Amino acid sequence: MIKTNNKEKVLVVPSNLLFEVGYFEGICTDVVKYLSAINTKSLFKERGLVENDIYFKQIVIYAIIHCRGKILRYRRGPKLLESRLMNKLSIGIGGHVTLEDSKTNHDNYISCLYRELNEEIYINTKFNKNIVATLNDDSNSVGAVHFGIIIILDLAEPNVKQKEKSILECQFIDKNKLIDDYNEYERWSQICINNIDNLKKLGVKSAFESAD
Repeated sequence: MIKTNNKEKVLVVPSNLLFEVGYFEGICTDVVKYLSAINTKSLFKERGLVENDIYFKQIVIYAIIHCRGKILRYRRGPKLLESRLMNKLSIGIGGHVTLEDSKTNHDNYISCLYRELNEEIYINTKFNKNIVATLNDDSNSVGAVHFGIIIILDLAEPNVKQKEKSILECQFIDKNKLIDDYNEYERWSQICINNIDNLKKLGVKSAFESAD
C-alpha cells in the first residue's frame, strides 16, 4: 500500500490483551481464539502513534497466493512505505487493516484483503480464500509491532500481474524451490516458507469463486 500517512487509522490490539489467550512465536493455526480476541479488544489508532510502540500490535493481512503447487513471490520495491522491508523477497500480499475497511459489507479482514489485492496486483482468474493461521514474531523491530492474519488464495489459473511499483519480479515459484533464496526473504515469509506445506493444505479448497 503506497498512499498512506501517519494519520491513517489502523486496527490495533494492546499486546497484553491479545496474548491473554496464549503467547506464541511463529505460526498458530488455532485462528478462532486470536480472531475473537482481536474482534473484542481491538481499536483504531493513528498509525504514527503505534508504528514503534511495542505495547500495541498492528493487525496485518498477509495473503499467500497458491496455484497448482506454486507460490507467488515478489521483491519489495522502491515505492514501499515500510523501508525496513525494502528489497526483501516476499510471498505475502497485504497490509494494515484500516478504519475504511470497517465501512464495507465484508468483515474487516476480507475487506482489507480485497482492497490490498486491488491496489497491488491484477488477478484475472477465479480463486478461493481461507484464513488459515495467525503469525507473530517479536525477534525484530518490524515484527514486534505487527500481528499477521494469514490468508491462502488458491487460484484456478496462474494469471497474476504486478500493479504497484512496490512489487517487483512477480512470479510463481515451485513451493519446493522457495527455500533456495531463503536468506533474501523478509522474516514473515521465512516463517511461512518453513510451514508452507501445512499452510497450503489448510488453504486449498475444491470450489473457486469469482475474482473481485
